[in-house]
Amino acid sequence: MKNITLLTTAAWMAAAIGLCTLSSCEKDEDIPAVDNSGTGNVNPANVIVADPYVKANYENWLDCEYVLNEQGLLSEVWDVDVYTDNEGVTHEERSLSLRYEYGNGTATLYVEEPPYDGTVYTVCQYQIGANGFANSAIMTHMASGDRYFSKFYYDSEGHLIKINDGGDECVLRYENGNLASYTDYADGEEEVTFKYGEENRLKYMPYHYGPSSFESSYREVWWAYLAGIMGRPSKDLASEAYIDYHGKYTNVTETANYYYDYRTGLLESVTWNEVYNY
Repeated sequence: MKNITLLTTAAWMAAAIGLCTLSSCEKDEDIPAVDNSGTGNVNPANVIVADPYVKANYENWLDCEYVLNEQGLLSEVWDVDVYTDNEGVTHEERSLSLRYEYGNGTATLYVEEPPYDGTVYTVCQYQIGANGFANSAIMTHMASGDRYFSKFYYDSEGHLIKINDGGDECVLRYENGNLASYTDYADGEEEVTFKYGEENRLKYMPYHYGPSSFESSYREVWWAYLAGIMGRPSKDLASEAYIDYHGKYTNVTETANYYYDYRTGLLESVTWNEVYNY
């Protein structure tokens, strides 16, 4: 593994304060956020893929394997490529793509990318608040040394309700235990509103592999969510999304489709089918 220098907590917070000063991290928002300024640790009960049903479905869907450590925390994510050669022989190739380490009040994620040769491309260090979820993070791109600071806010039920990513903000609103809508101010005030159906046994959040560009804008949220670092899931499974681009593009309605393997019953894919609203 490459040599990586991690920030101490004091230096980490000092860097965070400096970055906030430069980028005006805070905006006045009326959100029901709880005080999560203390220091805590990731709770194994919140690890999304610790649920055997969720783990099996996500592994089948995303062609990967989630490894938990002795404390029940997510420690590794392996990409798994199974293929059959011209002679009919089945092969399996495995590549370590994500690695998690936990300290007192921190969770650190090491991200590798193709060709998965052991090179760490990104390090994301999360500071864990009193409620067991991340209240901030510093993401470092190892090649350039560039660092990006983010802050996270939660409601009293542990739902992620606001992201401040270097001054860009996303506000998420919950009703009856479900993500009702979110507004991504980093993407021209794009607003996405959801409808829901059956119980969310998959613990799927519709901003991951969902109907908009959220995942590409806030990668640190997706990496942390399945590890139990970034809030609780919606109660029900999203069935529809309406995306309001506020005149920038044509508004659209998208319906969610969940496809399962008829032999195993495991999730194979999630697609969002688009209907234009003229």
